Amino acid sequence: MNIYGLLKEYFGSDNVKELNNVFAVPFYLKSLYKIVCLSIYGNKVLVLDVVDDSTFNLYDYRKNKNEIEKLSNLNSILYIKNMNTHQKEAMIKNNYMFITSNGQFFLPNFGININKERNDKYKIGYTIQTQLCAIYMFYHFNDDMDVEQIKKDLKLNDMAVSRAMSYLKENNFVERKKEGKNNIYSIKGDRSSFYNKLKEVLINPVQKEINSIEENNNQFVFAGCTALSEYTLINDNSFKTYAVYKKETITETKALDHFSKVEIWKYDPLLFSKNNLVDPISLIASFKEENIDERILKEIQTLEVDIKDDKY
Repeated sequence: MNIYGLLKEYFGSDNVKELNNVFAVPFYLKSLYKIVCLSIYGNKVLVLDVVDDSTFNLYDYRKNKNEIEKLSNLNSILYIKNMNTHQKEAMIKNNYMFITSNGQFFLPNFGININKERNDKYKIGYTIQTQLCAIYMFYHFNDDMDVEQIKKDLKLNDMAVSRAMSYLKENNFVERKKEGKNNIYSIKGDRSSFYNKLKEVLINPVQKEINSIEENNNQFVFAGCTALSEYTLINDNSFKTYAVYKKETITETKALDHFSKVEIWKYDPLLFSKNNLVDPISLIASFKEENIDERILKEIQTLEVDIKDDKY
């Protein structure tokens, strides 16, 4: 059933009308969305029907949505065939209206009908340990990696690595082959497709943030806007931001000046760090679910291009 049929079924055929598009759609947006103008209960809205689900990501959607709504002066609803749990949560948190082809609605202006799927397998089983293994595999993109090496480098036990790599194989991130008794893993597909899938399930590694006067701790690495300013052209904040593993003891301060922001991470930021910076994928994940401004969003998109182009 198409979007028009879904909405008529939900709201009633007399309450949904298809209208002519009211603005000229830029060519590059036409390649991303089929844009339909509808009237729901007399309110004009645009439906952005995603052309290719596999390329959909929230960072790009935010930018495109804002441009379309500015050009048309209308609110928009995303229509997508499939959406994983993380995407749904992020869309709801940002109050972005959406509809999926299986009849899941988030339309706060008209009514809400979110039907939770029993088996969102793309999210089920994804843990911090899975994230560590996925990032590790990405940074060893051209290498075949055996379980023993992964365990050693990530300091994880047998069970954690086994579960993580099984998840990555079942969800087509990696391929597995046998060499004697050893399981050998390699990336499935190209860098860009692997990263696009990974970033949709990335867990924010930041457990909490504190202010501290500590700066010379050898367990610290630059994180947040400080790290982003090293990877891109963005200016840093007036204070430095560091990341540290949650097992470290950090002294918190109540001072209102001359402090640093310290992010307490769920995994050790030193695992993938280089040049005293958190790695770029973990850095992007640390901004996830945050209300970031357009300045930071633009630089994250630049960083993502560099990641896919094998600059890190």
